[in-house]
Amino acid sequence: MKGITLDRLEVLRLLGEGGGVLSAAGGSRSRQGQFSRQLKSLEKACGFSLIDRAKQRLQLNQKGEAIVQKYELLLEELGFLAQPDAPNEGLRIGGGEVALVEGVINLLEGSFPEIQSTLHFKNLRSIDAIRMFRRGDLDLVLSSTPTVPLREDEVCRKLLSTGYIIVMSQSASQTQGLLLKTLVREKLALLEGRTDIRAFLEEESNKVGEKLRLGALCSTYGQILELVEKGGFVGVIPSVCAKVALRKGLCVKRLISESPPPFEYWLFYRTADIQEVEGMNRVLQALGVKTAD
Repeated sequence: MKGITLDRLEVLRLLGEGGGVLSAAGGSRSRQGQFSRQLKSLEKACGFSLIDRAKQRLQLNQKGEAIVQKYELLLEELGFLAQPDAPNEGLRIGGGEVALVEGVINLLEGSFPEIQSTLHFKNLRSIDAIRMFRRGDLDLVLSSTPTVPLREDEVCRKLLSTGYIIVMSQSASQTQGLLLKTLVREKLALLEGRTDIRAFLEEESNKVGEKLRLGALCSTYGQILELVEKGGFVGVIPSVCAKVALRKGLCVKRLISESPPPFEYWLFYRTADIQEVEGMNRVLQALGVKTAD
């Protein structure tokens, strides 16, 4: 149902646990207003009230409690509440897109071979990786989208900004780049949603009198690479994924265009973990994040 999002359901769950909007927002006045707006939007989407506002402190009503129970059951079924089979060792790094996480982890290769990281590569959406982080199953999250911190010690910081590359199953020519006029005639595999690169390609294709040929919309960049491997598709992915694509034997080309949009990548972590989690401070420094001494 449109308007009922996991983010809004999570806010509702936090309200039930915290006993008030301010408490659920971690004591932050600025986030209190954001939480209130998300709750109102969720109630509008549901078509009925979820909160008892007659009392001094906001509480879930019967329908609100029932929705939270179903939401938690859904999370359990998806495995986000499952306890690990064995104790976690080392720094646990997760993310929403396998190819992107692998691409960023390549930045650490050779720097700290003694750090045994447990990498959670499950092709989850970034929002699901954040949920695992907030339930204590991850120490760092790498995300293609920024996330609004819900607690005082959570930090969301832009890690890097790169361009895009084109991946093909085989080289159409010996040139290192591909003109946009040629690209828009290909059967493209892009990330789903109204991304900046999709809007850019649609606008540019209209300028040259072509219609963008969307062959597939994927939930992860890993899925795009799989379609390109099978043949018949051309993928447009962030350049940070280049090593992953080359390892798969794909042809990598740069997009020849005047002003393609940049791709941004975000890092999500807790300040308290910088000193408490082994290897955290060194990895953050390797990724270019300045931390206090």
